[in-house]
Amino acid sequence: MASEGNGIPTSDAGAATAAAERNQMKERAPSGTAFARNLTKLAVLHDLNDQRVAELVGVTPQTVSLWRHGKRAPGATALLAAANLFNAPPQALYSDDFADLLPLDVGWYREVQRRVGAPRKLRAL
Repeated sequence: MASEGNGIPTSDAGAATAAAERNQMKERAPSGTAFARNLTKLAVLHDLNDQRVAELVGVTPQTVSLWRHGKRAPGATALLAAANLFNAPPQALYSDDFADLLPLDVGWYREVQRRVGAPRKLRAL
């Protein structure tokens, strides 16, 4: 195998570069877990299935399924569309506190509790 001058054979250098790029992408990408949980809860709350969310956001139902299972994160355009759909700031969709996505109307909190459950601090309402 040929060397690129850094002592790493050419084929190994390509693999090392690809691995380094994947690690950088993982570090830059926000965790999809909070987004997945929030998207699922919001879809249930609004009585929307994956097909309908996909139509309203402009992606395929398979893409919505990947988001809901935390396997993919939406791109900027899709994130903005999802935020608009649920009338929420885009960064709130990644919040670990689902209450960040809800209006301050107590009646609405009770409806959320009934449909999808709520964090303990909301159960007292």
